[in-house]
Amino acid sequence: MAGTYSAALMNAAGNRSYPFNFTLVANTWTLITQTIPGDTTGTWVLSGNATGADLRVVQVAGSTNQGTANTWNASGALGTSSNSNTFFGTNGATFQLGPCGLWVAPAPQPLLRTSIQDELARCQRYYEKSYDVGTAPGTAAGTSSAGLVLWGITVNNITTASNIQPYKVTKRANPTITMYSGTTGASGKVRDAIDNTDVTPTVALGGLNQFSFFVNPSTAGININIQSQWTADARL
Repeated sequence: MAGTYSAALMNAAGNRSYPFNFTLVANTWTLITQTIPGDTTGTWVLSGNATGADLRVVQVAGSTNQGTANTWNASGALGTSSNSNTFFGTNGATFQLGPCGLWVAPAPQPLLRTSIQDELARCQRYYEKSYDVGTAPGTAAGTSSAGLVLWGITVNNITTASNIQPYKVTKRANPTITMYSGTTGASGKVRDAIDNTDVTPTVALGGLNQFSFFVNPSTAGININIQSQWTADARL
């Protein structure tokens, strides 16, 4: 929808913001760039895994959420008084946002599109799951669950079953491993499919490329069939 809209860069506390306006023509993709000088006051998170800064793009900004454009405001201003503020009152209006990024001045870098395979590999350095894309960890889907890992071991009178699971992508640090029952989805469990019960595994980190685990099945026997899902979390 055509009109004047706003975006704002702000700190995590929401008390420092830099709002700016941009104008769109209906049904026309438009590249928007804005140079934002660094803030010299306020409190900013500069390290760790907490929010450092938010970039917010708004269609409507009421008077209590307006500030001065193109300068740092000592408030959580999301927009300015120049906002058209007609978007929500227009039946069937749409607003589409494409790729965005934040770079050091003086010029933005090209917005390059990469394949989903490349993006997935980048993400898996920090987080990986055995579940299929789009399936939430803990989903109870039984043996038909996409991504289900099956460990079948045959040893006479076995009392312990163990295996090693490699990661698809080397992790940035030793991750936290969470196992899930392949049948019930219970966290911290794997499925002993011979006795149809969930059992608790013992997980050992194997470095950045793999992890291992072992379980004591409910009944010792010559056939052990362990079913599970897992996640590896190495996020900051």
